[in-house]
Amino acid sequence: MEHETEIRALSAETLATSIVLANLLSKFARIPALRLAIVSCFDQSVDMADDITAVLGKSAAPDHTVKVLRLVEEMRSMVLGDGGKPKSLV
Repeated sequence: MEHETEIRALSAETLATSIVLANLLSKFARIPALRLAIVSCFDQSVDMADDITAVLGKSAAPDHTVKVLRLVEEMRSMVLGDGGKPKSLV
């Protein structure tokens, strides 16, 4: 039971951090000079997730790696809206 409480607390903390980060990036993305850098950051994040998946190979759980890519793309959509089309579809 103690582990479940700890997992819930970490999950809430992660969600809160993601919300704050998405809102901050969204505000920055409204500044034309910063928007391109933010789009590039999301592209690089997808590439990094792909690279990590390749390095881990079969030791990585497929559902976990797919979820990571989906979360990056969901955050991209939240931050950039339709204008920040994903580099690749998951």
